[in-house]
Amino acid sequence: MPPGTTTGAAADTTMGGSSTGRPGLGEGEDCSLLHQDCAEGLKCMPYTTTPAQGGIPWEANGCFPVHPDPVGPGEPCQWFDGFFSGHDNCGFAQVCMGFSEDHPGECRDLCRVEDPDDQVGESLYCPDPKTGTATCQRCFCWCEPVCNPLEPNCEEGEVCVPGGSGYFNFGCVPQAAGEPGAYGDSCEFINTCGPGLVCADGSAVPGCEGIGCCTPVCDVTEPNTCPGEGQTCQIWFPEGDSPLGHEDVGACAL
Repeated sequence: MPPGTTTGAAADTTMGGSSTGRPGLGEGEDCSLLHQDCAEGLKCMPYTTTPAQGGIPWEANGCFPVHPDPVGPGEPCQWFDGFFSGHDNCGFAQVCMGFSEDHPGECRDLCRVEDPDDQVGESLYCPDPKTGTATCQRCFCWCEPVCNPLEPNCEEGEVCVPGGSGYFNFGCVPQAAGEPGAYGDSCEFINTCGPGLVCADGSAVPGCEGIGCCTPVCDVTEPNTCPGEGQTCQIWFPEGDSPLGHEDVGACAL
């Protein structure tokens, strides 16, 4: 099952507690972000032992109290006692991401596992099927909103691209500086091309002289819309593995 497409339980913003059905771990104890195996009133969080000094954003997992008045996924959030201190105001199984010294972050669900006995994340999922896993590692994996390149809903100055910020899906990322790439223009980065285009391997675009070139995203149910001679609308995700709502996403390629 593709990450982010499960119909798992909705995110829990209550005081939380162990989701494994086993006795929970105490405050400060090492825990599993995937299993959320802390005791009632605690949540497993990524943290650093030197939150005020910057550097490595996290170096361990531990049980920390859930804020008494938590905010939910997508809402502005804050850290207390320094970034990645373990203390934020997001709900159970959530973490404050996308923050800086000048801007608040937004709460994101932590990725979970369906099976309490799953120790390696094979049954990984995001509670909201409209989100996908981002920058996923065995020890730290969170959920980000995804976008549909056929109906992009990114904010001004952003583009809907494949693999943005480590997504297994399409995600909104800032548009690269400079003039956005047009069809056939060379590209090196996923956010170089303009809206409605993706940076594809050079072999997919007629006349491409770079490693990659910009080519249109297309709807595979309307396959004769590609501009390049010999190009057809080819499905983006392997058949049967398309994330929810992305079954018709394709790209123009030779």
